Amino acid sequence: MKYVIVLLLTLISYSGFADEKSDKLLSNLSSKLKVLNSYKAVFNVFVDEEDIGVGEYSVNGDKFYIEILDKEIYSDGKVQYDVNNEDSEIIVDNVGANSGDVLSNPANAFNELSTHYTHKFSQKIDLKGLKYDLIKLVAKDADAGVKYVDLYLSVISGLPYKIVYKINDTESVVEVILNKIVKIESSLDLDKYKFKRSDYKDYEYIDFR
Repeated sequence: MKYVIVLLLTLISYSGFADEKSDKLLSNLSSKLKVLNSYKAVFNVFVDEEDIGVGEYSVNGDKFYIEILDKEIYSDGKVQYDVNNEDSEIIVDNVGANSGDVLSNPANAFNELSTHYTHKFSQKIDLKGLKYDLIKLVAKDADAGVKYVDLYLSVISGLPYKIVYKINDTESVVEVILNKIVKIESSLDLDKYKFKRSDYKDYEYIDFR
């Protein structure tokens, strides 16, 4: 299962039948996230229905920090540091122009869905007594790491609740449940994206820039 998480963290690039309703829902989502600008989310990850664990990410404009399992990702919007705490290894690279899913680049996860995916409103769904709009997306690029995405948006807030990624080469299904999304108020959370080498003195660095 760890392989699938690693694959999602490193492979996915957003690359997706569009209708007016899904256009409006996605546009509304983008607007709401822009208004928030700085926010954090606590999420659960499931791979093929197995609960992998809880993670958290913070977004500050195009900057972000993610923590999930034994991995962390720092990004100032230009350079990204992928930290593997189990192996004491850090991969440094430029942020990919098309990178964008909540497990590898939450700052860009919902920005360019219409560019890389075709999309269509599917139906309203009740989950645990709450209503969600389901949008189905299909990658325009047949070789994309993720071929299909199911996006569940809260009818009340317009924000995402669940994202289901169907990975091409493994045929695995990765489900991310966003338990809460809240605006960041503290300076500590705002600065989480800042990578400090002093915190990882004994780690091996691999720089692909």
